[in-house]
Amino acid sequence: MPFTPTDAREAKAFAAMIADGSIRGVGQGRFWFDMHAYETAAAARRAKRVPVLLVVALLTAAVAVAFYRI
Repeated sequence: MPFTPTDAREAKAFAAMIADGSIRGVGQGRFWFDMHAYETAAAARRAKRVPVLLVVALLTAAVAVAFYRI
């Protein structure tokens, strides 16, 4: 399918999807969407977020316990 980004935000997202292999160029401004590569990239992004969310959850629990009063 032909595609041209309309603004800088869209161009940045488009470039990121090309970089991770989700979108593949076939020449002359035409591209195709690789669903398997997209799912693989999405899983990698989720895997990077898990440790951060775990630390945030543990810190939140620690603060709650520190201020807990019977």
